[in-house]
Amino acid sequence: KNLFLTKEEYKDFTDEEITKEIQKRASKKIKEYARMMKPGIPAIFAAHLAAAEATYSGSERSAIIGRDPVFSTQVLAQKEFDYVALGHIHKFQDINLDNHPPVVYPGSIERINFGEEKDDKGICLVSIEKDKTSYEFIPLPARKFVTIDVVISEEQDPTDALIGEIEKYDLSEAVVRVFYTMPAEREDLLDFRRINSALEQAFLVTAIAKKSKPVERIKRAEISEDLGMLEAMDKYIQNSPDLIPLSEELKTYALELEKELEENTYTP
Repeated sequence: KNLFLTKEEYKDFTDEEITKEIQKRASKKIKEYARMMKPGIPAIFAAHLAAAEATYSGSERSAIIGRDPVFSTQVLAQKEFDYVALGHIHKFQDINLDNHPPVVYPGSIERINFGEEKDDKGICLVSIEKDKTSYEFIPLPARKFVTIDVVISEEQDPTDALIGEIEKYDLSEAVVRVFYTMPAEREDLLDFRRINSALEQAFLVTAIAKKSKPVERIKRAEISEDLGMLEAMDKYIQNSPDLIPLSEELKTYALELEKELEENTYTP
């Protein structure tokens, strides 16, 4: 992309226009390379790029879409290729499954974030024969990423409950994060020295954090112009629990304001 920007003909192009131009030119080149292949000689097309039909792991989609040229399976799966070996996407997948040629991302051999926590990691062993290609995904012992999520009730000792959940996992050499949900008034009972000690087998602990409760959306009061002022106020107050104790006081002020407005309204 930077090379394109140095050329006079592209100096006024936007990032999006340059990305599309790269995509167009590279797609044309892929087809040209395919036509150059000699029948009878195994042909492997290897590229580090983003495929449109790929499934992304974690934050990959936001990092790639809109920034990188993206290529369709139709462009990549040229019939002259026996195997298409792709890099860039971290999740193992064949985006041309049960068709020829296989278009395969073996994925990364290590996890890089918690978005890949449940993804298998490994390599592909590929066998190419005349008009037939097969591959086998071979898992590798990648470093584990483990999320521990605990809900602690009022009846439980918070520290014991948290440690009890931690002890259910094999955390040796793992990257770990711990989330807990519990009554706010009992947070002082958490013994983080004991909790950290229970996590000492981990390679890295990225977080021990309280989970925030989702904000409850309060249903909007159904107020229309047909309602009287006090009736409308009643509906609004009932929909705002923090105002209920002030209900009578608010209504009194409202009536006084209404009276003041009536007295000051000029009628010709």
